[in-house]
Amino acid sequence: LEPDERLLLWTLKHEPTGNLLGIFPLYRDAIELHAGINGGAFEEAMKGLESSYWVAREGPLVWIRNQLRHDPYYTLTDENKIKGAVRILKGLPRYFIVRYFRNYYGLPADDSLPASPSEGATGWLTKGLGKGPAKGMGKPPEDKYSETVLRKQASASGGATPAPSKPLPPPAPEPKTRPSDGAHFQSWLDEDERKELLELTTAVMDKYPAHWPRLQQLMRGWFQTRPPWPVASRAMKHLVQHDADNPVGYAIQIM
Repeated sequence: LEPDERLLLWTLKHEPTGNLLGIFPLYRDAIELHAGINGGAFEEAMKGLESSYWVAREGPLVWIRNQLRHDPYYTLTDENKIKGAVRILKGLPRYFIVRYFRNYYGLPADDSLPASPSEGATGWLTKGLGKGPAKGMGKPPEDKYSETVLRKQASASGGATPAPSKPLPPPAPEPKTRPSDGAHFQSWLDEDERKELLELTTAVMDKYPAHWPRLQQLMRGWFQTRPPWPVASRAMKHLVQHDADNPVGYAIQIM
């Protein structure tokens, strides 16, 4: 495989929007952002994976071929895992690739599974809820240890409930709210440097809107190390002035 194809395949396998079966809706914007491949390079890499039979596509769905077959932690020999796989397929759009996937692994149709409590089975959801006429056979709730001690002390002192021997501790103070990352790394900059930081951040966001979430995450982590402001401003200016095809990778290099 070509380098872009390997990177794209790795990203698809570890995509948070995917699932254990390896067949899921393809959110192209998210994949491009995570892989750092966009535009024509993304489509070329995807076609390369299709032509070499690593993946298959239909409509909004993508299937990583044989991911389920080679996954050592998810085998289709267990009845519960088979049910889970069928229910995942049930939530996907009705395309031919889903039916082909089901036949490829020999999975049953979703309507052949027994109903679960959440799917309309009767009688399960009402058991154990304590409803119905009382029969006098239940066990009364036990007192807490502190209530038992106080009751014994009261009986020993003639019925009066003694006051606790120690005052109750004061309530714990409210946890202090940790300032946001932005307030954290701006606290050590002077006013002019904060203004310049705001201008440079806006410029980066305007130039790379599609990559801004990932760039913002990188910048927050970097600024928490408190780099000298001349070094930080120079790196951000390079990012604004440089026309990077992969701004995330370029930002990692210069930061």
